[in-house]
Amino acid sequence: MPDDKVGKGFILGGFAVISSSVPYIMGFTASGVAKGSIAALIQSTIGNVAGGSLFAMAQSAAATTALGTAAPIVVAGAGAGAIVYGVYRLSQSKEIEKMEFEDRSSYMCYE
Repeated sequence: MPDDKVGKGFILGGFAVISSSVPYIMGFTASGVAKGSIAALIQSTIGNVAGGSLFAMAQSAAATTALGTAAPIVVAGAGAGAIVYGVYRLSQSKEIEKMEFEDRSSYMCYE
């Protein structure tokens, strides 16, 4: 019988993996803030970006790691796949529990 913990682990892991793609999706890229992105909108409202701010850290991470490339899109796909598999595992576990309950109930005596 599939273990509920395995399914839950895939779901949580999938969300963790997808969260690493958020900076790229928001518009923080290796070459700077993407034109017309959410990051560009934020930058236009805050003006000069203070060093050490959350915005500066996100841009720095995107510029110096794989976060600023298209790799996060691939990673997000893998995370989505993990979530789907986790949901599948949980649904199979519940279906097996239901079948086992029905098997046991057929042996009960009714007066």
